[in-house]
Amino acid sequence: MYDTAGVYTYSVNAQLPCTGDVSATVTVIINDSDAVLLIEDTAQFCASEMPIIADLDSYVFGEAIQWYIAIDAVTPLSSTASLIDGTTYYATQTENNGCESSIRVALQVIVISVETPIIDPLAADLCAIDNPTLQTLNLEIAQYDAESMNVIWYDEAAEGTTLPASTLLTNNTTYYAVVNTDTPTEWE
Repeated sequence: MYDTAGVYTYSVNAQLPCTGDVSATVTVIINDSDAVLLIEDTAQFCASEMPIIADLDSYVFGEAIQWYIAIDAVTPLSSTASLIDGTTYYATQTENNGCESSIRVALQVIVISVETPIIDPLAADLCAIDNPTLQTLNLEIAQYDAESMNVIWYDEAAEGTTLPASTLLTNNTTYYAVVNTDTPTEWE
């Protein structure tokens, strides 16, 4: 059992043949840091970004943040460990007093994986005279849904610019597509 903060006197009564009781006064001070402040209680990442523990720091305010896999875990996670979809991570901070906060704050993580489009291999043989567009390719993607317009095209594999379906295809140009399995408002 631990003492709470305060002043305590501990006494030891003398036992024969010793004489004279002894006592000592101890002041107990318990230092703690404030809990981290959550900016949001859920963090969303794209799997293609390969999110890691260090990416969680942007979802909290605090100093010297430590992340844990469980509310009672002893060992903090490595800042380079990969995030796992559907996992709750717990944060503490260590302020200038050198003490880690006793309260751990929970952050739910969602890692979104997008489906890889499957395109008909014959779709690569297009005629320039037909002025093919990305929409022409959309019609050849197995997962394409015209109602939800669920295929998104980019000019680069990572951090590319979104291209409209009306973009004319040019020879020897690579286009990158993802199938959006979420509702459009979740991606805005």
